[in-house]
Amino acid sequence: MPPVKKASTRTSSAAKQPAALKQLTRSLDGAQAALAKLRTAFGKDVGTASKALHKDLERFVKDARRDSRKLGDALQTDVAAAKKKLAGTARPGARKTSAKPAARKPTTRKPAARKPTARKPTARKPTARKPAAK
Repeated sequence: MPPVKKASTRTSSAAKQPAALKQLTRSLDGAQAALAKLRTAFGKDVGTASKALHKDLERFVKDARRDSRKLGDALQTDVAAAKKKLAGTARPGARKTSAKPAARKPTTRKPAARKPTARKPTARKPTARKPAAK
């Protein structure tokens, strides 16, 4: 007799996605369906430039759907990590009290470096003076 399978505790990723992400996914699905209809309707009647643009647009929508799925997964892992962090910091049964700041140890102040009070006169070289204008 084969072993009994346990029920999976993991839920689908679509169930936990934010509403805005679900709306984006629906919009991208609609865009992909519209592009498919355009291809069937005008597939053979268009030029090569139009076909190339259509292909580029289909690639863009496909990449956007993939990236939105990755974004949803990343958001889920971030939320799960935040919940885990919050659950780890809150201890059950612990009283919440306002913690007083620890007393600071007084620091000794170092004396400032002394500055010389009088400057030594520097020796100046005599410069040749121009005779006064007459």
